[in-house]
Amino acid sequence: MADRLIFIAVLLLLFFCNLYSEDMQVDITGSVMDKNSGRPLVGATVQLINNTISAITNEEGEFQLSYVEETSVNRSLKGAYSDPVFTITKGNFIDVSISEKQNITLRILDLRGKKVNELFRGEMAKGVKSIQAPVLSSGFYIFHLQTASANYTLPVISSGSYYSPAFKSSVYSPPNPRKANLELVFPDTIFVTKAGYFIEKAETNDPFAQGVAVECVAYGDKSDMVLIESEGKTITIGYADGGSMERPVFTVNNLMDYKISRTPVRQEQFEELMGFNPSFFKDLPSNPVENVTWYDAMLYCNELSKAEGLDTFYTYSSLTRVGDNVTEVGGLQINYHLTDVYRLPTEVEWEYASRGEAATVTFWGDEDIAKYVWFSENSNNRTQPVGHRFANPFGLYDMNGNVGEWCQNYYISYAGGEMVIDHFSPRTSRRTERTYRGGSYSNSRDNIRSTFRYMMNPSSRDNRLGFRVVRSME
Repeated sequence: MADRLIFIAVLLLLFFCNLYSEDMQVDITGSVMDKNSGRPLVGATVQLINNTISAITNEEGEFQLSYVEETSVNRSLKGAYSDPVFTITKGNFIDVSISEKQNITLRILDLRGKKVNELFRGEMAKGVKSIQAPVLSSGFYIFHLQTASANYTLPVISSGSYYSPAFKSSVYSPPNPRKANLELVFPDTIFVTKAGYFIEKAETNDPFAQGVAVECVAYGDKSDMVLIESEGKTITIGYADGGSMERPVFTVNNLMDYKISRTPVRQEQFEELMGFNPSFFKDLPSNPVENVTWYDAMLYCNELSKAEGLDTFYTYSSLTRVGDNVTEVGGLQINYHLTDVYRLPTEVEWEYASRGEAATVTFWGDEDIAKYVWFSENSNNRTQPVGHRFANPFGLYDMNGNVGEWCQNYYISYAGGEMVIDHFSPRTSRRTERTYRGGSYSNSRDNIRSTFRYMMNPSSRDNRLGFRVVRSME
């Protein structure tokens, strides 16, 4: 019996010596699925967030990311469940308990590891210290406690009025979190990708990781634009039982084929092209950009066209800005004759892309709206990462809810019949407001239908309003 115990002790010693050696082989495995069809994606590129390490999925959609990580010899789980201990208590207080006097720093981080707020920095005596945390907007955050010997994390969920733990506190070694931010990610999280795909599962052998931050960054030649084949079709627009702005119902049969972006423009896309991020909800780059004027959206379309060597749909002589946002455009000319360019969708294009040829005013019909839409009952009163709800039959995400979307048109009443002749028709409108569609995270289910119309001054902006782009076909 003693020999058996010695043998087991030796095995355990060898295991822990290997686990805490200075170099560690980290393996991350998972699979990538098409969110619309549920099929595995072959040849998709999967990459660690904030890193260049990547892998290609195999014929089953599976991937394995492997790399060697240099670790500290002091790296251990000691203290993860003992000293120090920090927990959330009523009133949004963080209780920090330590057994000896030492310097500590307590911060709130976002999921990317960026500091949102610093709660305490200084020397703490032996015992318990209660530190009150300000309530942040609803979402996921990390409470990060740094001591002289280790860093501790407590992932939390904010409801907008109080915090609750997401899972048990974890510990990782000094001096800093690893670049891959593995320890800052929630298990069982679905990571939305740039083209509407998701990581079905992701696991790692790293005992210090609470999850895996990976995303599908590319898939073959499938782009972020979806072809809408509408040429020659008779398309019904409006809602006979809707509000006055939705009536009368009319049909259009002069629509040409066009491509439309699979999701609303994301914050990371907007910032990369325009050099700034105007959004109110800035905690996740995969959230839709919002707080944009119609003119901001117009300029984004122009810059996208320029980046691909195309003509621009909008020309102008001057720009007036408030901060980074454009609030006035002088000498605006819209080049309606151009085809192969990026621009905002017309209302007719948007409505058809949203509901297609469905007889109902929403593409989900009688199904549960919450499966498809972020709205007042499930959004926590804020934007959400694009692509987290099911797609519509065209494979488009967030057409309804999350953020409203600017359209090309000036507002014009359907009663005049101009849009039957030309869906760009509000060139003749006497109003200055531009239209937007789709509703947002704050709208009720009654106002989220595909036919519901909104309008706003083009120089105005709102954290419930974003946009997506279309590309005319030659």
